[in-house]
Amino acid sequence: MMKFVAGAMTFLWAGAVWAQGGRGGGEPVKPVEQPKCDLKKIEKGKYCETCAKLREKEELKDGWNCKDCSNKVKECELCIKEYWECPKCKATAFKEGVCAADGCKSEKVKLEKRFSKCRVLFRCKGTCMATSDTKKKCDNKECSAKGKEFEKSCEESGRPPHVKK
Repeated sequence: MMKFVAGAMTFLWAGAVWAQGGRGGGEPVKPVEQPKCDLKKIEKGKYCETCAKLREKEELKDGWNCKDCSNKVKECELCIKEYWECPKCKATAFKEGVCAADGCKSEKVKLEKRFSKCRVLFRCKGTCMATSDTKKKCDNKECSAKGKEFEKSCEESGRPPHVKK
């Protein structure tokens, strides 16, 4: 019981320190801005809102119903990015070649081509960060971008491989 209480107190203290922006309660640390996705390759796809998953043809009944929940799927735009992955350690790279990770470098493990797919959404650039499947304007009264158009973006924008190279 004592370990749990001590662990919980450490967690709470760390959370309080983080909320203050560091140890001394000074200026909050600003996150590093990752380059956004360029949305270079876009294809049509299907998305099940109930399961919150992209669905391939073989995962559908009658072409429009999800095999898992039987609900109708929505057609959507998908952002497609190619990347390379090490079959041994799962390290990823943007270019074809040999894995550079410590355990694989000496064995010259060849990277395998993979594809990452995610939905294309419209996102508010203001403080509310709302998302939508369709182009629209922000209607949040407290948002810094109220009345401005949402920006087209993919769900994984800023996270590799969905970054500008």
